[in-house]
Order: sequence, then C-alpha cells, then structure tokens
Amino acid sequence: PRIAGFGIYKKKALEELAANRFLYLPLMRQWQSYRTTTYPVIHQQRINGKSSYSFIKQLNLALKIFKSL
Repeated sequence: PRIAGFGIYKKKALEELAANRFLYLPLMRQWQSYRTTTYPVIHQQRINGKSSYSFIKQLNLALKIFKSL
C-alpha cells in the first residue's frame, strides 16, 4: 500500500501530538481519538531512480516506532 501523510490539523491536536514526540503519526491520531476523514489519491509510478529506504532503514524505523510505544 502507498501512504501519504498529508493532513489538516487543529492547533490543539498539533500541540498534543508534538508534546508526545511520537514517531508514527497515523497510529497516534487513532490513539488520541481525533476525528479524521480520508481522500483517495491516485499515486503515479516513480519515473527515475529508486527509493533510498532500504530494507534495513525500514526495519530501523519500525524498531524506533516500537521503542517509542
């Protein structure tokens, strides 16, 4: 799945999210019970190059998120 982290937030929500210093915003939004909605986006294929996020970088990010819980 492709995920884009775009959003519009109320100031109070941003302050609460920033105070927690949590790394994974989508999960934090759910835990804080913020009202959300989604908008479908059609993603285009990458034209040039490849992602710089190797498996190891993704694994390290997952571990950081897990530790921050």
